[in-house]
Amino acid sequence: METSASQRADSTTFELPVQKEDDFYILTERIPNRNSIAFRLRRLFLIDRQHPCAALHFRSRCLYRRELARHVRGDYWYIIHPFSRFRFGWEMWLTFYFYTIALLFPFLFCFTPVLPIQWQAYAIQFSLNALGSTSFTIRVFTGYLEDARTRNVVLHQGKIFLHYLKNEMLIDIFLLIPHNLLLTVFFDETLNYDQQAFIMDIVHGLMMLKLVSLRHISGYMVNTFERFKIDLLYYYFLRVVLISVAIVHWCVCIYKLAIYEWDDPENAPVAKQFSYLDALQEYAVCLHSVSWFMFAYSFVDHRVPAGTRAKAFSSVCIVVGYAFKIFIFRK
Repeated sequence: METSASQRADSTTFELPVQKEDDFYILTERIPNRNSIAFRLRRLFLIDRQHPCAALHFRSRCLYRRELARHVRGDYWYIIHPFSRFRFGWEMWLTFYFYTIALLFPFLFCFTPVLPIQWQAYAIQFSLNALGSTSFTIRVFTGYLEDARTRNVVLHQGKIFLHYLKNEMLIDIFLLIPHNLLLTVFFDETLNYDQQAFIMDIVHGLMMLKLVSLRHISGYMVNTFERFKIDLLYYYFLRVVLISVAIVHWCVCIYKLAIYEWDDPENAPVAKQFSYLDALQEYAVCLHSVSWFMFAYSFVDHRVPAGTRAKAFSSVCIVVGYAFKIFIFRK
């Protein structure tokens, strides 16, 4: 008994610290120094297990590590994984960027067709060019999920480029062109109001092609809510608010083109006298009219519009609403 007691007294126990298993050890094959800035930045471009899509398609740790090893050991290891932490943060920014475009481009097309080139125009153009260049570069170097059933994530540079070319590359390249600078050189005193308005309408109309990117917003928002464990009920509430604001804004722009200009043709704006403040004042007037129009036709027993333009405006409002509901914000 004394021997066994002395053995228990002499025995010493050690508590080993619990070490979190590191899944990015394989990255040391490319960047040996784990404490370097390059290693830490490169981790942001690899697949993140906390990403909602990664948790859906690569549920087990075996599948996750195999995808991670395939990415690091591949020839195109510099490509950004579509389920990476960096891509998730960028998609949060794209949600705000695409929705801002959905409000800005129709406003420019309908309310500022003949504005003289001012510092506000240069600021808007510079911001769009900077964001467009960054988005273009990231898109070219970001993989995509080709087949969800086989979990095939394409990381090949050439295939990524062709996939981007078939979708939205030409539209994004057009947005990179500094239109205001070119129009400053092109416009001269020989061009009258109608010619300038026609050219600006073409430019702004082509810029509105970027609205096709709005179809990505719904997926980005769902990923954000699932990543931060937010109840999806708030997502549906936010989606209704965004849809409502976009519909009203588009109807205001359509009202400006379809009714406002035709009802008061004598007060057409002149390029040299028109400013962004005047455009905002016109927007406020149109918003007041459209708000009353929607209120009257929503809560009052009103007859069917008798005028041709009023009927067309009512039909367009319905079409715009269903377009946003079915196409842009579809599940």
